[in-house]
Amino acid sequence: MAFRIIICFYLFLLSPSLSSSLNPPLCNSHDSIALLHFKNSLSLDHSASEECNYFYYYDDNGDTSTIPSKHPSYPKTALWGNDSNCCLWDGITCDSTSGHVIGLDLSCSWLQGQLHPNNSLFRLSHLQALNLAFNNFSGSLILPQFGDLSILVHLNLSCSCFVGEIPPKIAELSKLVSLDLSRNEFYPYDEWLGLRLEPSTWEKLALNMTNLRELVLDHVNMSSIAPSSLSLKLLDILSLEGCKIDGPIPTSFGNLTQLIDLNLAANNFSGDLSFLSNLQSLASLDLSGNYFSGLLPNSIGHLKSLDFLGLQYNEFHGPIPVNFENLTRLTYLDLADNIFSGKLSFLPNMPSLTSLYLSYNYFSSLSSDVFGNLSNLEFLDFSDNKLQGLSNLRRLHLDDNKLQGLPESIFGFLNLSVLSLSSNNLRGPISLHPFSKLQNLEYLDLSNNKFLSLSSNNDVHYTIPNLTLLDLSSCNINDFSKQLGSVQNLKELNLSNNKIHGDIPQWFNNVGNGSLSALYLSHNNLTSVEHLSMRNLFALDLSFNLLQGNLLIPSFGIEATSQSALLLS
Repeated sequence: MAFRIIICFYLFLLSPSLSSSLNPPLCNSHDSIALLHFKNSLSLDHSASEECNYFYYYDDNGDTSTIPSKHPSYPKTALWGNDSNCCLWDGITCDSTSGHVIGLDLSCSWLQGQLHPNNSLFRLSHLQALNLAFNNFSGSLILPQFGDLSILVHLNLSCSCFVGEIPPKIAELSKLVSLDLSRNEFYPYDEWLGLRLEPSTWEKLALNMTNLRELVLDHVNMSSIAPSSLSLKLLDILSLEGCKIDGPIPTSFGNLTQLIDLNLAANNFSGDLSFLSNLQSLASLDLSGNYFSGLLPNSIGHLKSLDFLGLQYNEFHGPIPVNFENLTRLTYLDLADNIFSGKLSFLPNMPSLTSLYLSYNYFSSLSSDVFGNLSNLEFLDFSDNKLQGLSNLRRLHLDDNKLQGLPESIFGFLNLSVLSLSSNNLRGPISLHPFSKLQNLEYLDLSNNKFLSLSSNNDVHYTIPNLTLLDLSSCNINDFSKQLGSVQNLKELNLSNNKIHGDIPQWFNNVGNGSLSALYLSHNNLTSVEHLSMRNLFALDLSFNLLQGNLLIPSFGIEATSQSALLLS
């Protein structure tokens, strides 16, 4: 299932009379005292907001990786009180006329500790926006007192270790435009604790919160709730991922015609999807990890604004409907782990695709020009299918794309003689071992992949018997990998414009088993070629290296033919 995390940091566009850093209002004294008491009721611990410091993603191997966040956490309340005017404190928005605090954004603020009913936070009665996301409230309940903040417009309590039943009082916040209670989990002893929403509170919420535009309840336990009519017709975003909901989706969801993002992933939904044809504004639809079955309905093909579509891990079967080709704006498409079959003729109509997952299906026919318009593709997986339409494919060119990994299904095209993957974003180190499956491969071009290198595995027990040309120029190779010894009949090897340094090892003379006739090593950092045999070489390029001293050229080989070339500049 697609790895998606919705993080909302709301902009507090609450009224025309907001505080300005150029002319800040004077903070209301009662609010100032309440804020300081709130600060002192909690401790600060950087681990409470650890999730804010990294962006999580799946790498090319399917493993979770991280990169540093551009907006890391920090303790916003640490300096509260240094200035007497609370309207200047970090995370505070004041009304410019009254000085009352109307906005409190303490997301990612290292807050740790429990909230109690008498907490001074609930004395900030003028609050219109409250964001406490990505902190650690240590298994606190969502207290009924939140419902007393009666003019709240935005409430975000996500990812902050709240547990227990969501109080019915929350459903009385009739002015809410956005509500996010998602991903609250706490692990105090031997079990995960989380939030739970009872049917009566859900019904009250659906009845009272008629102004809602964003409702995010991911991983809230809603297992006791039978899907029923939902009349929140202003909703732009509805996310109920991992809520343990069973049964069919009610057709009344088709009345939510303003929806832009609908996420129902990781539940137990099943049944009819015809209601989707009414949701013409949808840009993102995630139905992954459910029990939908049968033919994919034509209704999905009507959603021409879709940018993201996740249907993986269901039980859909049969061919993709013809009108699927209407989804020309898709950038992300995941059909993996279903029972789809037939042709993929819709793909040329999706030029914006960057991520395409088709694995574990029964697609059996693939036209040879299917990748022709996919110039923006970065991730591609069509492994474990029954592709037969390309069983005779001999030449495959995927140059000048944005591929970051080698599609596994390439190694199922057993008749390939030419494979070119140059000028992509392939990353290493990689092994040449998978290419040994392509026993007919004669030409392999992996050049101009600046992050690609060869693994240093010296245990080579495979061959690529017919490979005669291997181009690894302009990659990120810094040594002579013994994997090159697996290419026994190699005639031409291009390793130019890499970072290879030092001497050429003696074992390298066995590359090609005496058949190597052209070797290109220019633009590296070689310092010696003392061990290089030039016996069968007709072309050797050693230009732009760090060679010193005399180069001994044998009386045969390179000098023995008028058609030979030796470059040493």
